[in-house]
Amino acid sequence: MTPELKTMILFQNLKPGTPDSSLVKDFKEECIDKEEKEDTVEQQREQLLNNFPPILAFRGQKQEKDFYKRKAEEMCDFCCAGVADVGGELSLQDNYKLSIGTGTLYEGSADSIREQVQQDIRKEPFGSLKQEQGLESLKEFNNLVKQVEQQGLTSASTQERNTSIPNPFEIIPKPEKD
Repeated sequence: MTPELKTMILFQNLKPGTPDSSLVKDFKEECIDKEEKEDTVEQQREQLLNNFPPILAFRGQKQEKDFYKRKAEEMCDFCCAGVADVGGELSLQDNYKLSIGTGTLYEGSADSIREQVQQDIRKEPFGSLKQEQGLESLKEFNNLVKQVEQQGLTSASTQERNTSIPNPFEIIPKPEKD
């Protein structure tokens, strides 16, 4: 990853989560195609969009906030998780952007978003379509977060296992005593 790309704000698109989704296409049109072309950086940003799930690389907070706010206002349905470069590896963070198609953008940690969505669900009349939509979206969000957490735990436990078991080919033999 180039130093320029390391300074960008990265979010992995978990929902819809495909490189050919309208959210990814809109991001490419609004945030990459309209900018001056810096060959290597723009190529890397476009390559990140081809990941599965795709990663959106924003040049700054304003670009990121404006894009997500506009998409939420357009009633788009999406969920994205923050991504950080940890020791040269991309790692998902507990920082989410969620829109459930109601025009509201939910931002923050998974717990914070759950609380915000639950508050909005409580405001709706019991049994209403909006309440059902909120409950279904909350359930889907919880499933996405669970998948992210399991991936993080799996990779962390694999790393622990790899560091705790010595490799027999790396053991240095002790010299024999005379």
